[in-house]
Amino acid sequence: MTPESLSRILAAHARWLARRTEGARADFTRADLSGVVLAAANLKSAKLSGAQLARAVLAGADLTECDLFAADLTGAVLANAILVRADLRGALLAGADLRGADLRGADLRGGTLLLGKMTKMAAGKDSDAAGGAKAELPSGREAGADLEAALLNDAICSGARMNGCNLAGASLAGANLSGAVIKRANLAGADLTGANLSGTDLTDAIIDGAKLQNADLRGAKLAGVDLAKADRSEPPRPGPNAISTIALRVALHEHQEWVRSNGKTGRRADLSGLTLDGANLNNSDLSGAILRGTKLARGRLRGTILALADLSGASLAAADLSKANLDGANLADADLSRAILRGASMAPIELKDADGKPTGRLQPVDLVRADLSGADLTGARLKQAILTLAILRGAVLVNAVLDNVVFEGANLDGAVLPGRRS
Repeated sequence: MTPESLSRILAAHARWLARRTEGARADFTRADLSGVVLAAANLKSAKLSGAQLARAVLAGADLTECDLFAADLTGAVLANAILVRADLRGALLAGADLRGADLRGADLRGGTLLLGKMTKMAAGKDSDAAGGAKAELPSGREAGADLEAALLNDAICSGARMNGCNLAGASLAGANLSGAVIKRANLAGADLTGANLSGTDLTDAIIDGAKLQNADLRGAKLAGVDLAKADRSEPPRPGPNAISTIALRVALHEHQEWVRSNGKTGRRADLSGLTLDGANLNNSDLSGAILRGTKLARGRLRGTILALADLSGASLAAADLSKANLDGANLADADLSRAILRGASMAPIELKDADGKPTGRLQPVDLVRADLSGADLTGARLKQAILTLAILRGAVLVNAVLDNVVFEGANLDGAVLPGRRS
């Protein structure tokens, strides 16, 4: 499908949603849209049954009540996408990034496309048939959507129907699965740390090796589930570079006082070299904090203020930094691969003297040699950012502000820049 055809269909769909004349519901049934970039697109109620969407970028897209029956979304980026009441029966979602996605009431049960003389389980090869009839698999033998190794951290899946889903090795840490139906699903090796499973129907689910530390299982239906095979052990003892929860809270409290008093009281946080992988620091104020070499992989840093913070050499792989303030921060040599930086601010900041008075000097964000491969920077502000020798392979910068950015020697292979498709 050509970019022009895609634009025409999307424009007609927008008119259809607005109930305007000459509008038409978007119909991408069995279309090949592999690798397409539709970040933040409004595809509400669109027809995508059997569509090829492998590696598609749909971060932040509105897919409410969308027909994705048997669609191939292998490796797709759906971070923060809205999939409320979407039909995902039989869909292939292996390796997809669904962090922060809203899947309330979505249907991820088994499904089959009947294409002429062929039967298409999930999303397979095309046939000569133009359309394709839908058929649910018999109860008790259904194979639901394939979500193997998918990222669903903090996803909202309350009330979702996920019978028979393959969630082996998936990451669901902090996900809300309350009231969801996940009967006969394969959760072997899945990470459900801190997940909300209250009232969830897990009848006959396979949970061998699944991590259930701090998961809420109140009222969950567990008939046929062998909890002895799950990993409910206490988290590993802190290593030499770990910090206790209490000590971290104290450090954050003292740092906030340091920020509030402009350094007169409190203490500047120095978390250099510490292991904080997966830590929840959402909406914290870490302005000017020292985090050199800190391990924050998969960290939750939504809305966190990190202005003028020193994050040089830090590991922030797959961290969620949506709408974070990184103005003037030092991110040289940092690992931000697959990080979510949607709407993040990485603009220059005016430096102040010891008395808090403006000096007239601007401090830009330093991203020299930073690894941003596969990062989602949709809508981010990178004004005057220094990205010399940075790696941006496959990064998504749709609607990003790149005024006076320095890209000297940067690797932009496969990157999606504003106004440009990979």
